[in-house]
Amino acid sequence: MSSHEQQARTLVEALPYIQKFTGKTIVVKYGGNAMISDELRRAVMSDIILLSLVGIRVVVVHGGGPEISDMRAARWNGTEWSWRKMWRTTPMSSIFFSPSGRY
Repeated sequence: MSSHEQQARTLVEALPYIQKFTGKTIVVKYGGNAMISDELRRAVMSDIILLSLVGIRVVVVHGGGPEISDMRAARWNGTEWSWRKMWRTTPMSSIFFSPSGRY
């Protein structure tokens, strides 16, 4: 099967969802392990662009699990944090705010 045939099949399969969500806003959590591979990063961005082109508004939020763990280890050595019901919990004493968006 050619690449174009595969793309056509994928679009036909996606059509009911495209029709259902056109004009709506969806939230995509992007980050962490999905950001490690350039190939995966390009694929995710292509999918987000396609969603936008078919009229689905996309809000991307950063997940950043590995980056947060690395930053926490580098910056707050000794800070306790844990996982509770799939959520990382960090004590308030370790949280900081940066008006510039930089840390």
